[in-house]
Amino acid sequence: MRWEKLFEDLETQFEAQLAEDARQEVAEGLRVEKARQTLTERLLWAVGQQVVLELPTVGDCRGRLLTVGDGYLSLDCVGKLYVVTFAALRFIRTSSRMLRRGEASRVSLNAVLRAALRDRSHVQLHACDGTHLGSGRLIQVGADFVELHAHPLGEFPRSDRPDHQYLLPTANLGWVVATDWD
Repeated sequence: MRWEKLFEDLETQFEAQLAEDARQEVAEGLRVEKARQTLTERLLWAVGQQVVLELPTVGDCRGRLLTVGDGYLSLDCVGKLYVVTFAALRFIRTSSRMLRRGEASRVSLNAVLRAALRDRSHVQLHACDGTHLGSGRLIQVGADFVELHAHPLGEFPRSDRPDHQYLLPTANLGWVVATDWD
């Protein structure tokens, strides 16, 4: 009887040790998985939710996170579309309750800019440091630059004003605001 009790006790201790080892292995796996997670992957849990972006010279920009792509995100902020590169973000405040994971957009930043060109949207271009680079309509989106025909909102570009055309490297773009998007 005594031996039986001893073996039962040893078996219980062994099973408890196995359970603890399994728990630690799962916890270590989660730590490794979280350490490999990218900002894009993390933000996918916030797609469709209200977030607050902290942007240089602008401060808080509140809106609904629409998409997350490779190195950028888009936000519906009070009827304006913000397309923001990760390089321009100071930080993002999200809800602690991110319930479902969205899918990363396979659309590149240049493709988003080409859509603004195609739609003839009036855009405001800002550098990563918040400097306003210009406002107007995009007239070309190249592999590594955009060409902007600068003009005030509500006016149409005039071809007799070539001095209002700017070439901007896309590497310098921090964010783009489209004021007349659907």
